[in-house]
Amino acid sequence: MHYLASKIAPLDQVGWLAREAKELREWATEVGLWRVFEPGQLIYGSGDVSDGVYGLGSGSLEIMFPLVRDEPVFLHLAEVGFWIGDAAELAGNLRFVSLSAASTSRLLHLSSRSIQNLLAAKPHY
Repeated sequence: MHYLASKIAPLDQVGWLAREAKELREWATEVGLWRVFEPGQLIYGSGDVSDGVYGLGSGSLEIMFPLVRDEPVFLHLAEVGFWIGDAAELAGNLRFVSLSAASTSRLLHLSSRSIQNLLAAKPHY
């Protein structure tokens, strides 16, 4: 499920985006989509093409690294305010880790297209 982000709270108060310029927070509010994931639901897998970046607004995320085939290694349990996906997005690489919801989680998704449009218009970001 996803819906437009008319508000981006709490991501305007905690984490990376909270420390950025008001203009960037307003941009995220305009282009961001809230997406809800259920416990255990895969958000993206290692080797996937980037579809943008995700900010955790509620719930928790599990980040796994595919060290051995079919036996991923748990790396991190992310909490509210955490952002992920920027490395693959900005470098144009495939996803390096797998990301899934550890609990019912609401994530703000900033799409690849929106990010590329922003960077083309305002490269200082």
